[in-house]
Amino acid sequence: MPLPQIFITRFFQLAQNRDFAESDRILQKIKEKMSGSEWSRGYHLALEGILLALRNKDDKYVFVNRLEVNKEKFEKLEAEFYKRAKNLIEPEFDRGYFAAWVDFIRVVKSTNSTQSIETPNTADQKPV
Repeated sequence: MPLPQIFITRFFQLAQNRDFAESDRILQKIKEKMSGSEWSRGYHLALEGILLALRNKDDKYVFVNRLEVNKEKFEKLEAEFYKRAKNLIEPEFDRGYFAAWVDFIRVVKSTNSTQSIETPNTADQKPV
């Protein structure tokens, strides 16, 4: 069963806006809708990792905390993650993991084109 995109989008928006309690609730709903496949496991663990990284915004060594929302950089990241998510040579777990990152980059790009990840501008958010 495919994951409802509304849950994924909402999860990333809440996590980006530092609403971690609601993010956790949405993450649980996402997990309940997932199959037990390796792809799903990779996707879910990527979501947990992104949420954990956003919670710990003071760690300058965490990848997500070093991201600056820049259209060119995001286009490159999205292309690289997409390539890995669709590469049939990659293990299913890895493809799920990178698919979550593709979704994260797309949501961040669509909701916030000029702010850094740590300081989102919620007034500019639009539904995806």
